Amino acid sequence: MPNIFRLSNISVGKKLNILIGCSIAAMIIIAALLLIQNKNTMFADRTAKTQSIVELAHSSINRYVQDAKSGKLTIDEAQNLAKTAINIMRYDGDNYFWINDMHPRMVMHPMKPALIGKDLSETKDPEGKKLFVEMVDIAKKSGEGVVDYQWAKPGEDADKTFPKISYVKLVPEWGWIVGSGIYVDDVNKAFLEDAIQASVVIISFIAVLLFGSIAVSRNIKLPLTRIAENMGILAQGQTIKVKDKERSDEIGSMAKALENLNIKLSEARAMEEKKKELKKQADIEKRQATLALAKRFDDQVGGMIGTLASASTELQATAQTMRNVADDTASSSKAVASSSDQANSNVNSVASAIEELSASSAEIASQINNTRARSNDTAERARHANQTVQNLDVLATQIGEIIWSIRDIAEQTNLLALNATIEAARAGEAGKGFAVVADEVKKLATETGKKTSEIEEQISQIQGATKLSVEAMQHIINNISEIDDAITTVAAAAEEQNAANMEISRSVSDASQSVNHVAETIINVETGARETGHSADGVLDAASDLASLSDRLKISVEEFLHSIQHDNAESETVTAAETTAGHHPEDDDQALIAAE
Repeated sequence: MPNIFRLSNISVGKKLNILIGCSIAAMIIIAALLLIQNKNTMFADRTAKTQSIVELAHSSINRYVQDAKSGKLTIDEAQNLAKTAINIMRYDGDNYFWINDMHPRMVMHPMKPALIGKDLSETKDPEGKKLFVEMVDIAKKSGEGVVDYQWAKPGEDADKTFPKISYVKLVPEWGWIVGSGIYVDDVNKAFLEDAIQASVVIISFIAVLLFGSIAVSRNIKLPLTRIAENMGILAQGQTIKVKDKERSDEIGSMAKALENLNIKLSEARAMEEKKKELKKQADIEKRQATLALAKRFDDQVGGMIGTLASASTELQATAQTMRNVADDTASSSKAVASSSDQANSNVNSVASAIEELSASSAEIASQINNTRARSNDTAERARHANQTVQNLDVLATQIGEIIWSIRDIAEQTNLLALNATIEAARAGEAGKGFAVVADEVKKLATETGKKTSEIEEQISQIQGATKLSVEAMQHIINNISEIDDAITTVAAAAEEQNAANMEISRSVSDASQSVNHVAETIINVETGARETGHSADGVLDAASDLASLSDRLKISVEEFLHSIQHDNAESETVTAAETTAGHHPEDDDQALIAAE
């Protein structure tokens, strides 16, 4: 069905008009049906009355028929008496009976005797109906019945006809049809009067109905229009003043519901404003918390980075010191080696000059004293080298402690990076940049931990090499002490040179072996010094890497803090833009109305 014929597409006023029109049409139809039924009832009453009267006339004729059958009267006598009796019968004033036969011919007519004996088959009323032929047909078919036609009324103009109904009944023994009719113009008149009265009543009722309908329509349509307009105003986000709330009908219920909706929308707008204010405050607090976290992170990590940078600088200085100490140790070892070579040469000279000891004892004593002085100098240098190596061991221990501090700093940095990652995850979308930087910090802290482990291994190697150097130096000192003792023995034996040349030769041989051993020991010390120098170079490289990592960590932290400040600045700009642009509550109201 097209949408135009749906009730949902028709306004309430038109629906009421349709209802009123249908009511009026139904009223007119019912009134017409009642009038027609009343008219038919009146005709039926007249027909029944005529039938009963004709039954009386038929009974009267039938009595004469029975007299003729019984022989009391001849047929002619009986028929004449019957015609005479019917001729004088009247009812309701001028109403009469007539008799015609089946031809049809008029047998008896009290009002128009001229018709008696005449052929009635061509007799017609003004409408052309052959009324007597129809009477014969009814008598043949049913024996009795009703015929309606137009006929002149007694006392009226002969040319003027009136509606009339007649009831006819067959007298089969004689072939007569007795009938009587009544004029029904009064029925039509009564019908017209009833129609006029009904029309007046209907028109009055329609007027009352229209008046009442208009009043009811206005009472319904206008409030509904106001409600629709108010809902449109509500949809635009404005406050309304609802009328008709005092009514007790459905419109009153709608008005009350609209008032409740108005209140709820007002509350919703207030709640939305409060929600926006709370969100704004929460954003401010969030930015403040983020800035505080960034500041705390800057303070903690920045301090650690400074400590790390200082430690790397100190480590570089320590490594450089180790390198210098190793160089000094190598130089001292070379000097000791040179002295050992010289001592060996002297001992050889002593051995070659044994034959001349007697003649040159003074020279021997001088050489012995010189050898003792050099031996003492060598011992002093060995003790100095031993002290240097011990200092190197102390420095290596201090470097180890610094490495542990660096490892603690790296672990704390890693923990702070983990906390920063957690805080970034809590911050959601705004913390994505924070999370990236925190992850980079975590990677740098992990790399720092690895480097400190490598440095720690190198320090351990340095400490091992240092211990070996200390042991070697101690051995050198012991050897030099032995050399000193040997020289003392040589000095004592020089006084007995002449008597103990063989003993001097043996002592010189022992001294030569000791000097060779010292030379070999000095070579080991020099090798240890070189290894210490290489280790110091490794420590220096590790310190440089640590300084580089410290610089990269500092740059990453600065970028991270800059990202946080930039995000907060953008958030403040967006909030200010939203505040400047304003808020349109009608959008929220429309959404709330749609949801309800």
